[in-house]
Amino acid sequence: MGRREANNAEEPNPPVESSPPEPSTVKVTFNVFAATVEDEHIHVTGSLKELANWAPQSAPTLNCGQTYPVWTATVDLPPSCTFHYKYIRKYIGPPDPLGFLGFVLGTAKPPPLQWERDPNRSFTTPASGSCTINDIW
Repeated sequence: MGRREANNAEEPNPPVESSPPEPSTVKVTFNVFAATVEDEHIHVTGSLKELANWAPQSAPTLNCGQTYPVWTATVDLPPSCTFHYKYIRKYIGPPDPLGFLGFVLGTAKPPPLQWERDPNRSFTTPASGSCTINDIW
């Protein structure tokens, strides 16, 4: 009598239900209504590395054009993350030739760097997708 070989073929595993992977970032658009003078730009900085960890020299720049005085920037941030942030103004124009006298006469140029007043703003990013923050400064 012949020998029967065992069937070594494995049964396929049933499909496993899995949730989609967590997004690595969400797109956060910062919009701030901020009137500026010529050669002055708005930036956003805060408690995340993507917002330069409070370092104004590396802070993302907001842009405006047709939307002035609304400045805007979109930054990829971690999902489901609470963070603190502020807007800053950077003046890149020439220094005031009148110095303190320009301040007295009301013609002074703005300081090279101006931070938004306390308290810090805070926000929590969504778990996925994108969102928009609308602020006034």
